[in-house]
Amino acid sequence: MDRRTFLLTSLASGVMIWAGSQVPGKFGSLFQVDPANAIATANFPQSVASGDPQVAGITLWTRLTPQTGTVRVAYQVSTDPNFGVVTLAGVANAEAVRDYTLKVQLSDRAELRPATTYFYRFIFNNNSSAVGRFKTLPAENADVSKIRFAYISCNDFTNGFFNAMRFMAAEDLDFVVHLGDAIYETVSDPTFQRDIRPLSLPSGQLSAQSLEDYRFLHKTYISDPDYIALREQFAFIYIWDDHEFANDAYQQFNTDTAIASQNNTPNRRQVASQAWAEYTPTSITFTPTANPTTSIQIYRSFVFGNLMELVMTDERLYRDAPACGVANRNLFPGCAQLADANRSMLGATQKQFFLDKIRNSTRTWKIWGNEVATMQLIISKAVIDAAAIPNLSIPVDLFLSLDQWDGYPVERAQIFTALRTAGVKNFVTITGDFHTFEAGYQRINYNTPFTPGTVPSDAVGVEFLVGSISASNLSEQPNPFGVDINTSTQLLLAGNRHVQYFNSATHGYNIIEVTPTALTCTMRAVSTILTSGGTVSTLKTFSVPRDQVLIQDITGR
Repeated sequence: MDRRTFLLTSLASGVMIWAGSQVPGKFGSLFQVDPANAIATANFPQSVASGDPQVAGITLWTRLTPQTGTVRVAYQVSTDPNFGVVTLAGVANAEAVRDYTLKVQLSDRAELRPATTYFYRFIFNNNSSAVGRFKTLPAENADVSKIRFAYISCNDFTNGFFNAMRFMAAEDLDFVVHLGDAIYETVSDPTFQRDIRPLSLPSGQLSAQSLEDYRFLHKTYISDPDYIALREQFAFIYIWDDHEFANDAYQQFNTDTAIASQNNTPNRRQVASQAWAEYTPTSITFTPTANPTTSIQIYRSFVFGNLMELVMTDERLYRDAPACGVANRNLFPGCAQLADANRSMLGATQKQFFLDKIRNSTRTWKIWGNEVATMQLIISKAVIDAAAIPNLSIPVDLFLSLDQWDGYPVERAQIFTALRTAGVKNFVTITGDFHTFEAGYQRINYNTPFTPGTVPSDAVGVEFLVGSISASNLSEQPNPFGVDINTSTQLLLAGNRHVQYFNSATHGYNIIEVTPTALTCTMRAVSTILTSGGTVSTLKTFSVPRDQVLIQDITGR
């Protein structure tokens, strides 16, 4: 590509990039920083963020305060936090049509080295943004000795403070994974939201409906100082779950009412996707002229040398409708449609992508970045009867939630059977959504008995769920059985022997450390979300030895 074609192509995409530290003199003034006001947070109200790291690339993100028309913003990348030597620099456009959010997508840049920490900043009106930080991925054929990352989900601004994010920002991490529910579309839902930090949507409604509503929520959430600190410190890998659009959503349908004919809201799905694409630092493209189920694709994978592959999936945009009806998603015994082999959560194309990535990966560890729990979770009639709790009885076993993989059991069994048949080893799933710290075994058939205290013979992997950042957990929501959280926990563990740990009474994050010989999951909990501050402590630490489907409790070692 000649220089003229390169510049025209770059201008069309809204990004202009030049190699090295030299920038054409025409734009040199854009890179000058006024020493009297070097960092102007007023120009960058949500600070900076980075995401989707590559071996020689990254996506840089910021947002300017609203301007007039199109404005040019300079950016710099350096191994020096003071930018004494600039590795890479360029100019990008911020426009009203994207709410003055700005992404610089750097890919296959010869200036960027693998497994290297870089610093970056944006410059506008001779004032700098705060300095952000990211680390590139190891080379694909590199011999990697350790990867350490955290993962989170479910940060509800109205229900509490993001204290966990402040503690995460001080951890020694390579990157952060967000498994969804980075916003909540409702602002005052009494069934699960305490108005600790009340919000009012631009539309005046109680749930987001318009592009302005969804943009407002994203702006508000990432303006939280603890969230800002975390996004400045580490590159993020994002996927969404349901609340970026609507509770228990599927395709372009919400479940806000049990009347199915009223749930089809394609425009709402589209603007929710647009706002998510604008405000998350991903390399994902959004096509506003396409229909809501094809305008964006968020499933993708990341390779970390010879040690690990991380496969992220989308479990909302392609899933079939609830098997037993919109009104019967929770605390329901199930229905005949659960046995339908054609029902899917992933959709045929994504399912094939996922299986191909996991089965064909040559990396030691295969990590599934998954939104909703794969492990079965029932409330057992036999366990309830044996407990003999006054005024507590159920006529049959109940699924706690058919919005999770329990609502798609045939596809779950197909996936796990395919992994077993292919001889996949070191398969570990990280999961959000449930606002609960949980560890257990992924089985092909959850109805086959096994000896408690042993590993089920049909186990193909292990799953670690993370508690929420601030969204209400089981201890904070109305209890349908009228028993305390400790009793609920014991009943659930007794009825689901594949689950090795269950804690839905606190909030926090998980850290995964991967080495050639073992994977370790450390569950970290904060002391409070009711006020800003608190402390952090370790709930549990589990280890999975290489080539074994085995969860070892190593807490305190």
